[in-house]
Amino acid sequence: MGHPPVDRVTLALLNPIIFRKICNSSHLRGTTLRLVCKEWNDLVLSHPERKLVLKLHNFSSADGCCDPLNFQLFCADMDPRLARNVRLWKDGCHSIAHLTGKEAGLEQHYKSSMSRFFHVCEKFSEYVHSIEILLHLSMIPVLYEILTRYCPNLERLRIREWNGRSGVRNALNDEVDRVLSRPLLVRRTLTGLNVHTTQREDGRPLLVKIMTELIVKSAPNLETLVIPGHLKFKSEWPPGIAVVKT
Repeated sequence: MGHPPVDRVTLALLNPIIFRKICNSSHLRGTTLRLVCKEWNDLVLSHPERKLVLKLHNFSSADGCCDPLNFQLFCADMDPRLARNVRLWKDGCHSIAHLTGKEAGLEQHYKSSMSRFFHVCEKFSEYVHSIEILLHLSMIPVLYEILTRYCPNLERLRIREWNGRSGVRNALNDEVDRVLSRPLLVRRTLTGLNVHTTQREDGRPLLVKIMTELIVKSAPNLETLVIPGHLKFKSEWPPGIAVVKT
């Protein structure tokens, strides 16, 4: 018996050229396009542009935010391609304990956030191409550890250091040699680095500043570097890098 004929609608859905035209001419998000059919889901997940982002900060309850088990169970059955573009971009959560502003509660939130982030980067290391992360200074050692071990195919990295107590210098800045002791992976695929911080220089080392310089050294094919204009970095960067100060 032969296969039943394929109708025109199905043929259109299976045509990657039509999919590309819809992507380029419509405002539909990847989250919507991937629901059309299995083939479009595959195209969205493998699209070179960021049509879909895995957001690690969107939770409707405190349990979803600060209980790592729920997230790890989600990752157990997750399509690895969902980890292509990872975003952790929130400085708080829905927990009443954390909203009170107590230091212990806030630190627990930061640790829970980085636990999810670390888990994704470890489990789906080969799939991660883009990272956007809003972090507190106390979370930088975890990010640096990830960059020494995982995500060898990383192409874009955006870091925003959020410091709610801008007038207080975190003791981690005085432990640069310890925190940044391990060498970074050589990142030949990294072409874009964007770093921002609210911290000000006071004549002593800044963790985020030194980490930025180390990342640049580890990325021989870096094309674009965005850095905060109020920090004094080295006067010369490797040739071929377009440097933008914000």
